[in-house]
Amino acid sequence: MTLGYATESRVRRMKKHLLETYQISEKAFAKRHKKNLTKNKYAELDKKIYKLIKKGLVPLEIAIYLNLTRNFVYRETKKNIGR
Repeated sequence: MTLGYATESRVRRMKKHLLETYQISEKAFAKRHKKNLTKNKYAELDKKIYKLIKKGLVPLEIAIYLNLTRNFVYRETKKNIGR
């Protein structure tokens, strides 16, 4: 077995193999994929929020600037304080 990064083509082959051997269902794969996409979306927002906090903006200003709800910004900042 080769070690290294999973390239896009390798991932597609692994997915096809797992689906053909019934080790994973299409529904389970789609659910997990959607979860990862959502996580990546929030990670990008977290970076933007953190940059704006470093500039000195308060959560209300960040919410207006990024067109988000104030509660979302407060929740994300509270979650990321421990980092």
